[in-house]
Amino acid sequence: MNSSSPLIAEKLLRARSLDGEEWDMRVCVWSPSPAELATWACQVEITRLFSPPKPIYGEDSWQALALALKFAASEVRSFLEGGGTLYWPEPASDGSLELFQLSDID
Repeated sequence: MNSSSPLIAEKLLRARSLDGEEWDMRVCVWSPSPAELATWACQVEITRLFSPPKPIYGEDSWQALALALKFAASEVRSFLEGGGTLYWPEPASDGSLELFQLSDID
């Protein structure tokens, strides 16, 4: 896979684990590129959930991208269902932290 593929999608969120640890969670998807194991692949990385980026394979660039986005959403969903909490990185107008909901990725 071409490691120099451009980053095409990124979401920055504030994460809190079940035990209270907090960090900036960066969800990244890179552009589809030709791959060896399948015709195409997109790299996906989510800070603190997994690194280095994982290749998500497809038979064409469209399928690789669609599967990569679905995989990233599934990993975020699993984090939330496991008791983690996500917030938008910028506070609301009243200074409070605004929760990122599962419906925000569906």
